[in-house]
Formats: sequence, C-alpha cells, structure tokens
Amino acid sequence: GNLLVVSSGDRYRGISTWDLSNPLNPRLLDAATDGQAMYFSQIYGHFVIGTGPLEEGKVTIWDFSNPSDIRLVH
Repeated sequence: GNLLVVSSGDRYRGISTWDLSNPLNPRLLDAATDGQAMYFSQIYGHFVIGTGPLEEGKVTIWDFSNPSDIRLVH
C-alpha cells in the first residue's frame, strides 16, 4: 500500500503515519507521542505495540486504523 508507519526511540517523536501515494512528496498524516521512549515496536494488524526501557517495563499500544488520527490505546 501507500502507508508508512514510523516509530522513534526519541521520547518526543513517538509514532507517525505518512501517505506515500506520491513517493517524491510524502505527506504526514498524523503524529503522536506519550512522551516516553519506544525502543522496540511491532505492527500487529492496525496496532503498533511498543516497549520502552526495560527498567520501566512500559508497553504502549497505538491504534492507527485511521492513519489521520492515531490513538493511544494503552
């Protein structure tokens, strides 16, 4: 498809969705963060599941079923 989902280990960047219909001019659809670093992420269906620092034991789940409106689920 034409959708790119990006997750960042930078606590202030979180995740973002991009429309790549025109690869020469990608368009940001949405970006969201919970202010925590995400060191590992996995896509499962329309969810991004991310884990933070091991000492914090944090797991976040983002719903990008609407790529223009990313929602924090957990």
